Amino acid sequence: MKSIPIRTLKHDTRRVLERVSQGETMEIRRRNKRVATLSPCASDPVVCEPKPDYLSRLKKIYPDDILTIPASELLAEERGER
Repeated sequence: MKSIPIRTLKHDTRRVLERVSQGETMEIRRRNKRVATLSPCASDPVVCEPKPDYLSRLKKIYPDDILTIPASELLAEERGER
């Protein structure tokens, strides 16, 4: 495992990531103390949990009723036409 200073990661991120993507593991150091390890991802695709169906939730909360009066008129009416 190769060890690199954090400055190298900041200035040559593209090169560091290229090496990591080719299978090399790198240890990142700050003031000669290890702070992180970069390693290549597994070749298996990441399985994500399905996202909630926000659209159906939204439709349950706000049905398809369309306002016939513009919101600005409703507000003016509610405020009493100051």
